[in-house]
Amino acid sequence: MTRSRSLGKVRPPRSARHPYRGRSTGLEHCSTEASTTVPQPTGGVLRLADYLEQHGRSTRRGQCPPATFWHAAHTHLTHPDDLNNLTQAALDRHRLQCGHHLLQRASDLGDTDALYRLAVMRERAGDRDGAEAFYRQAADHGHTYALYHLAVMREEAGDREGAEDLARQAADHGDTHALVHLAEMREHAGDRDGAEDLARQAADLGHTDALVRLAVMREVAGDRDGAEGLHQQAANYGEARRVIAELWPYGLDPDGTPTSPLQPSLSVEGR
Repeated sequence: MTRSRSLGKVRPPRSARHPYRGRSTGLEHCSTEASTTVPQPTGGVLRLADYLEQHGRSTRRGQCPPATFWHAAHTHLTHPDDLNNLTQAALDRHRLQCGHHLLQRASDLGDTDALYRLAVMRERAGDRDGAEAFYRQAADHGHTYALYHLAVMREEAGDREGAEDLARQAADHGDTHALVHLAEMREHAGDRDGAEDLARQAADLGHTDALVRLAVMREVAGDRDGAEGLHQQAANYGEARRVIAELWPYGLDPDGTPTSPLQPSLSVEGR
């Protein structure tokens, strides 16, 4: 890789590379014993490699490597972490094709994060078929975010059964966000029963906030009774948020009905 990268460097003139060729530098007159009298540094020692790295960072920060560098990296690097780091460096510098090729190389080496990132790039570019293919490959390797995106894409395409199946697969891998997002999508589409069902599935798997978020959506839509019903379900799951405390300041009875205000107790003397 170093040999390939060097092809992109600008070589200085011969006279600049060897400014002292043919001249006497005076070093030949120095005694070899002088080296034993050089004082040793008393403070910290700066290694040459550290100096070169610091100098390179300050003087070449605004210079992007040439095409030969990216080609050599794509050809010779075999570790996905190295490829992903260089991918990010390329994207930060808006070298989009370089980043895409490096990601493709990492995915060919079996990196699931690279497959996921390729899918995101394809989706942002409007290539839904290509994005879904990469999401599917990443999902087949257990990438839960890929399952989440696939579920959303299936829902948007009208395949509700397929979307729910993918969301449950993601939940089985510990990510219930797909169920919550599908619940919100169905609420927006007017399918309240379907939305509640998905929110309860998410709550059963530990994402009790799903019911609260659905309740807030209904309250914003003006359905106060529907919002209270969902808040009450959330309270049954142990999700006693501030908004629930505002709805029922005295709490809820064991059967779920609002508790009446506390009555002052009568004294023993009957006052």
